Amino acid sequence: MSKINKIYNDSIISDLHTKITALETKLEKCKKVKLGIMQKLLNGEIRLV
Repeated sequence: MSKINKIYNDSIISDLHTKITALETKLEKCKKVKLGIMQKLLNGEIRLV
């Protein structure tokens, strides 16, 4: 593999890693929001009509 291809591939891998990390963070935030909403529904703090 040429040096240019290696640099290009490393760049792509780095970009993908950054995107995956951002998506994992977003997923964790969504899970926390979901848990909070479920707790409020079970405690009767909010009601669905």
